[in-house]
Amino acid sequence: MRTLMTLGLVCFGISPAFADDLCRRDEKKVLFAIDQICGDTWCEGDSNFQFRKIRCNFKLGSCALEFRTAPWKNSDDEEYDWSKPKTCVLRNVESLDSLIDTNRQVPVLLDGPYEQITTCIDHLNSR
Repeated sequence: MRTLMTLGLVCFGISPAFADDLCRRDEKKVLFAIDQICGDTWCEGDSNFQFRKIRCNFKLGSCALEFRTAPWKNSDDEEYDWSKPKTCVLRNVESLDSLIDTNRQVPVLLDGPYEQITTCIDHLNSR
């Protein structure tokens, strides 16, 4: 087991192959930041997005963001018809500070990851 220091707090986690240099608390912060920007960008279209997990390997400088999409529901009684999970790989990510602005009370997604996610989602939607 190894210790990861983040924002002065200690996160504990095991770091297998591609998996997890983010502890669960930091993963939630990143997913929250992505979800917050979603409503003004990718999620304005015909689909609802559900960002499920992000796994990072800072030594490799990359993260895998998993999400699903579904057409918007017509009513509250209707269930979402979620797609199979899709993955966007983010490059040049060497720490939590490469993903979000950690100096803010509420996490904010940085421009680099935002642009990479936008490019990936546009590519996946054009298929």
